Amino acid sequence: MLRYALRRMLWILPSVLGVSLLAFYVLSFLPRPQVPPSHEHEARDLERRAYLQLPLFFNSAPQDLTARLKAVLDELATQPAGSQRALRAEKEFSRLGGAALPLVLPRLDSFSPALRRRIALSFAPLARRMKLRPLSDFRDPRSVVLSWQRFWQVHRVEFSRAQADRIVKRYARYGTDARGDEARRLDSFILPSVFKQQPVITDRATVEQARRLVDIVADVTGHNDRVSRSATVFEARSCVGRWQRWWMAYQSDYLRLSGSSRVAAFVTETRYGKWVLEAVAMQLGRDFRGRPILEQWRVRLPVTLSMTALAILLAYLLGILGGALAAWHRGGAVDRAIEAGSLCLQLLTPVGLVAVVLLLAPAMEVGWLGASLLLALALLAEPTRHTRDALRTTLASDYVETARAQGAGPWRVFIVHGLRRAALPLLTRLSLEFPMALTGCFVLEHAFGLPGLGELTVSAVRQGDASWLMTMAIFGTVCAAASLSVADGVQGIVDPRVGRILMAARRGRS
Repeated sequence: MLRYALRRMLWILPSVLGVSLLAFYVLSFLPRPQVPPSHEHEARDLERRAYLQLPLFFNSAPQDLTARLKAVLDELATQPAGSQRALRAEKEFSRLGGAALPLVLPRLDSFSPALRRRIALSFAPLARRMKLRPLSDFRDPRSVVLSWQRFWQVHRVEFSRAQADRIVKRYARYGTDARGDEARRLDSFILPSVFKQQPVITDRATVEQARRLVDIVADVTGHNDRVSRSATVFEARSCVGRWQRWWMAYQSDYLRLSGSSRVAAFVTETRYGKWVLEAVAMQLGRDFRGRPILEQWRVRLPVTLSMTALAILLAYLLGILGGALAAWHRGGAVDRAIEAGSLCLQLLTPVGLVAVVLLLAPAMEVGWLGASLLLALALLAEPTRHTRDALRTTLASDYVETARAQGAGPWRVFIVHGLRRAALPLLTRLSLEFPMALTGCFVLEHAFGLPGLGELTVSAVRQGDASWLMTMAIFGTVCAAASLSVADGVQGIVDPRVGRILMAARRGRS
């Protein structure tokens, strides 16, 4: 039976995958959230790249550095100087920066003289970022091509991934101006090394290392989002997190895809792939306000779980007690009263009760305990009715009549034979209760202003925050699958016949 339960638990993974794909497809139709304008590179660039330009699930033609350079060179070769398309191409050339130099500078002599000059002049902003001297030589049409060729002859050995890693490591450790100039001379070519060697921020020393590396990225990209010298550990982590999210959206612009990396890009260079990478690498990612989702869950999840668990526990304890009383007094006044109460609860909850709560919420002040009691009241009808019906059926069965004929007392018949058998369908119902109770919990949290997941979930729905809603969908799926697996295991323990049936079914499928 344990092996069967473990096999059922393994089905959580494909279940999560299927639900995440379906949920992401549905959420893709929501309007995109507005990122706070204090971080311009997130508000403009991430929305444009991660949500508008990329396909949803499969990218048959992922764009890398080589593809973008080819498009730029074609524009410069065909469009007249000063045209809008030519200016956009020159701006893109400058944005790709140092990452493009190893692919362009060795080929300068293969271009026509006019195109060669236009390419070299397009790198003028790059020369300024790299602090090349004398800067005038990289702006003069008569000397610009020769200046770039000389630069490549002297510095081409630095444009290797191993050398870039060593430069970043030395600058992060020592932080001298000479090391900084050496790193900036590689411009965007150094970005993969910077993000690969970004330290785990735990103290002032790592904050200072992160500040140096973030300054390089800010200088290269032109986005003024930096770690201040007086930044706390939390502020430094937040800034680095924003840049890591930027890098996940843009890294293919500065890398060449080949072999396995190109095959992987068919999936990773999609909106769904970007979300998965962000969720895995950045601890579930960030919400629409830029706050870490995992940190929000750590603070708010205990409130939601305790409130939901207490409500389910109270509802089922009271429901079993009420259903048992109704079955014991079958056909009597108590039975009719409990049946009428269950029917009223069935009609009034959860929609009617929640509506009343929402109307009265401004005048009510209750904690999570009071909200748990209200939620338990909303859940009470189903376990009461199920217990009552299951006990009636069980007490009328042949084996109960046999137990009575063999001298079993009424209490033994009722508790040992009746409640034990009636618990099986109730366990099935209980395994499906948590996801449904969670929805009611969210509504009550929002109504009473409780610091649980409900308030943020309602805000996420209003703002179209796909990252938060995807996390909630996966959380609900895991809870539902785990509940069903646990229910199967408990049913096998309570009634060994169920375990034998489940194992026989599994062997039959095998």
